Amino acid sequence: MRLLGGILAVLSLPTGALAQDPSAALAEALLRTVRSAQFEAIVDFGPFNEACPGAAFCPVPARYTADSPNVDLAVIQIDRDGRARAAANVLLSRDYPSGLIVPLDWNANTGVVRWLRWDQERFDGGLFSASNGARLTTKGWDSNPAFTPADEITAPDPGAPYRFLSPQPGPLANLLIAFRILRLVDQERISLEEELGSAPPRRVRDWLDRMVTHSDPAAVQVLRAYLAGGDGIEEMNRDFARLGLPTLRFDGESAHMTAMETAKLLWLIEGSTNVLWARPDHTPVIREELSEPSRTLLLGWLEAEGLHQVLSSSSLCGSPNVWFGIPSAVPERWIQEDGRALVAGIDYGADVRPCNEGALVRFAHKTGVAFNTAADAGIVESLPVARNYRRYVIVFLSNLGYRYADPVHAARRQSPCSDRVGPICTTQRVAELGRKIDEYFAAQ
Repeated sequence: MRLLGGILAVLSLPTGALAQDPSAALAEALLRTVRSAQFEAIVDFGPFNEACPGAAFCPVPARYTADSPNVDLAVIQIDRDGRARAAANVLLSRDYPSGLIVPLDWNANTGVVRWLRWDQERFDGGLFSASNGARLTTKGWDSNPAFTPADEITAPDPGAPYRFLSPQPGPLANLLIAFRILRLVDQERISLEEELGSAPPRRVRDWLDRMVTHSDPAAVQVLRAYLAGGDGIEEMNRDFARLGLPTLRFDGESAHMTAMETAKLLWLIEGSTNVLWARPDHTPVIREELSEPSRTLLLGWLEAEGLHQVLSSSSLCGSPNVWFGIPSAVPERWIQEDGRALVAGIDYGADVRPCNEGALVRFAHKTGVAFNTAADAGIVESLPVARNYRRYVIVFLSNLGYRYADPVHAARRQSPCSDRVGPICTTQRVAELGRKIDEYFAAQ
């Protein structure tokens, strides 16, 4: 592995050299971590189209999962000079129940994978009744019907040997909207001080803050509506494609993201080195794709993310049945006088101050949690108190939303995410995965 102007270049390595390749070592570490999570040993509250967790009584108790979930995990390690030192991407699915290390090309592209649009009925095996859990329809994993080109997010490379049903990103897709709006600000097509929306209208910068830091639904609606004017969504999709990130796109109401392309976008936002990777036309992608003021704003909002409940678990600091994740702090703006994190009406019910005092890293990130989505993507950098320096981008995409829980909750008939105080909205194996990856870098 060597670096070429900030772009990862994979060389032909002699026999035995692979062990010294930092990307190969990282890939093996990610694969071990995903396997050790044992995501197949969790419970499922049922594929009821979100009706059950919101109901007063769920007709079917939780059951242990029958199949592997879909997990897309990517990491880019960044050195002190801001250059990529290593990159790796690992997939988990019922096609690859033991995990798959995705071969990356010299540009950290994943063209060997056919990225398929998420199909919840295909994953569940059909459609089920919300009233009694009965099967209403049947759909196969790879047949009844078979996959067609219409299932592909982008046209794959000819002969791509792997396929992957890509989980929906949920609120993580707000990162794409924020990036696009700031690109328009840089082009002077909109001003941060311009007011949008009604009852009441707010400045663009205020909507962006609310959308990125706590996924405010009104902010998402206003900013998506602005982008949807004219050819705005397709223009955004073309812009990402020109940057060499074609799987980052919106199709109607659906958003698509893959972990490695999201990681590359965050590396661009982090802006620590000038030349990052090459576009499809072979011209370089540079940090100035987003101006320094815009990058500073977006990084600030990512650092102010209030929902530390996926790869990090600081919002639920010390709560029963909560495992330690990436050792980061909850931003002060969300902490109440008694130490509780209160974010957009969500009362996490725990005194987060002990976890904040023990924080070892800064985590500028965006989460996305929904019924069939658990996602987290961000930039990790060690704080001065940390004994060992580390700096990396990490992206976790999965269908492990709040319909799933850890076995300790198996006797319940409602997801612990439905609890009024201290909701646990992802299996804590995700937080543990984040902690183990951080420990991997801390040990180097």
